[in-house]
Amino acid sequence: MGKGIIATIIVCLCIVALAVVLKPTVYPEVPSPSRINPLSRRSISDSNATNLPTNLPTNSPENLLKNSPTHLPIPDPIVSNVKQIIVADNSSTKQNLESKEFKELLSQYKPNSPVQLPNTLKNWQESDYDFQNLCDFGYQLLQLYEETNHTNEIYEAIAAALIQEIGEALKDYQSDSKEAFGFSGVWIYMITYLAKFLIAYEYIGNNENIKHSICHSLLTKMVSSISKGADSEVGMQNVLSLHFGVIRLSTNYLYDKPSYNNELDQINQSKTISSLNIPINNSDEIEEGVYRDGSSIKSPNVASYEYFARLFTYPNYIFYSNMCQVIGPETGNLPTIIETIFRKILHPQINYVPFGLFDMDGSIRKSNWWNGQGEIGVFIFPLIGLGVFKNNEVMFSVRVQRPNIAACMIDSEGTGDCILGSIQLRRIYQINRTYPTELKWNQLSKEPGIISVIYEESPIYIKNQSEFQENTYSCSNVDQN
Repeated sequence: MGKGIIATIIVCLCIVALAVVLKPTVYPEVPSPSRINPLSRRSISDSNATNLPTNLPTNSPENLLKNSPTHLPIPDPIVSNVKQIIVADNSSTKQNLESKEFKELLSQYKPNSPVQLPNTLKNWQESDYDFQNLCDFGYQLLQLYEETNHTNEIYEAIAAALIQEIGEALKDYQSDSKEAFGFSGVWIYMITYLAKFLIAYEYIGNNENIKHSICHSLLTKMVSSISKGADSEVGMQNVLSLHFGVIRLSTNYLYDKPSYNNELDQINQSKTISSLNIPINNSDEIEEGVYRDGSSIKSPNVASYEYFARLFTYPNYIFYSNMCQVIGPETGNLPTIIETIFRKILHPQINYVPFGLFDMDGSIRKSNWWNGQGEIGVFIFPLIGLGVFKNNEVMFSVRVQRPNIAACMIDSEGTGDCILGSIQLRRIYQINRTYPTELKWNQLSKEPGIISVIYEESPIYIKNQSEFQENTYSCSNVDQN
């Protein structure tokens, strides 16, 4: 055997030996926020989900990096996603942040001193409106702090000072209390603003004592576990409570992982989740529910989107729904259905809606529905006989009576004022114009094309609920095709 061949064999053996000795250790990849599997994120151990394995070789590059003074911890993808939701939330106006008073507040604020609030917020313990604005104000400060990569610490400092003041005022708050500051009737709504502010500080703020002793303590008292009553299906109205309950999961994710895992397991094994998934009706039978063309029927046989409008107008519903996508139970198709329907019906610049589809009292002005933006175009809902026509300048809708579908629900006062108008109104809405927010019969009777009884004072006969029969509301002699 030649010396050259022997030398080659020796070199190859050396390379193989080095490869074995220097074989790299392969560690699991930390998924980026956009690649998180919503099913795999549902169970979190007590240790941080993104920690590297504890049995790393002592001379591994990872341990060398970990022990270096410049090492940065690997971010928790769930925490990162929550921060993104907070920053992207535009459900409230920033009028206080844009005011002259706010700029003065920034210039005069001194650390560890009481916050000199703008005049519009000073009565927050006496006015539910001011309390709501105070919570929005603090929340927006935290948004700014996160948006600016924590470069302006005064935003966080003022938010922390506000939470300390609120915490002191609520130091005796008891679990499941129905009121605070005398806000008995509206406290359930005020909680949604306060909880959003507190959870934002937990995920963005710096003071661990404030996070745990004030934020976590208050949130676990204010927000009941979603798993309560989870053994039964949740009615439509309870969907709101279900989404709001994600705040309890969010705070427990940071400060009580065993409770987080336990509650989430109970929820995912219950019937609760089915309430967040609306079945799509593919038939032509008239019954309560949502149809494949976007039509919606409310019992008894009424074309109505009232339920979805109420979800849209519930304080901070979109925020809590988005939080569910990251840290709570699966939200099903409910948000998608709502967004699809309102994209078709709403106009991006006209704040009015087709008459008779959203309530029983003749309101035509839309509220702040998730800041939902409609889409320009022509959208047809064949089942309920509705067409919505929109361009950049105008919007109008046309609705024809369909067999076995009522014109509208009776109004809450039982007068029947809106029955004729709701099916016949042909109003063209223009941008930059103002219209009456409600259309009662005295306005409807003057609209072009409205057919009315010969004497306006003539009563409209309304059947009692006990007299309802099949097809009570339906039109006769309507082509079934």
